Amino acid sequence: MSRTGSDIRKGIEQNWHEYLSKYANLFSSNEIQGSSPPSVFVGSYGYPKVGIGPMLPPIHGDTTLLDTPEKWLGKSLEEIVNYRLNLVRGVQKTGIEETTGRFIESLHELAMSSGSIDSEIKFVKNPAPIPSIDGQNAPFGPLGEIKNAKFSPNSSIKSIENAYYDTDLKAEDAVMKLYNSGIEISKIQKCFSIGMFGKNRKLVPTKWSITATDQIISNDLMHDILEFDIIDRYEGL
Repeated sequence: MSRTGSDIRKGIEQNWHEYLSKYANLFSSNEIQGSSPPSVFVGSYGYPKVGIGPMLPPIHGDTTLLDTPEKWLGKSLEEIVNYRLNLVRGVQKTGIEETTGRFIESLHELAMSSGSIDSEIKFVKNPAPIPSIDGQNAPFGPLGEIKNAKFSPNSSIKSIENAYYDTDLKAEDAVMKLYNSGIEISKIQKCFSIGMFGKNRKLVPTKWSITATDQIISNDLMHDILEFDIIDRYEGL
């Protein structure tokens, strides 16, 4: 028997309360340590000055599943939401034109990483245990303003690194180059959002970068499809 929306919501709420109980110490401290999937987030509230920062769970190890939609095939809605609610989001207010500097460049390195990165965030105040589920943005768990953040060194994905340092490469071309080389779309979206591509770089709120990246890729694929020969009859294999 399939589960109703109410059943799923109850399951999510139960898991959320279990999470709050298990990691109660997280909310009585102004710092967190864990492995970022890696994950970065750019908010839209207050645009053009937005909240940006990393997301990480209070656990160490391979956490890539928590923020890689390509790996969610076959997972239930409840499982997916719970992945997201495990991610603690750190934010620092930044103007969209600010794509250089120590903090933002550390986020660039995080976004380019080939795997999970051990991270440490110190917050101005203890992170607030309030999940965000609004029907538009991907849900995430507790939120806190960043005082400082540290990330362990990790290897970068070479193709992304090349696009990042090529300041003459247009953002659209960078997206397609990475897509055609097999880089996961969710990975490309994160890099696009944090201002890593193009000649005139800027931060793009995550929900807008998802739309922009999908549109760039779909328009290119549509152009290729229109170049195919027209089939006006049934053909057997």
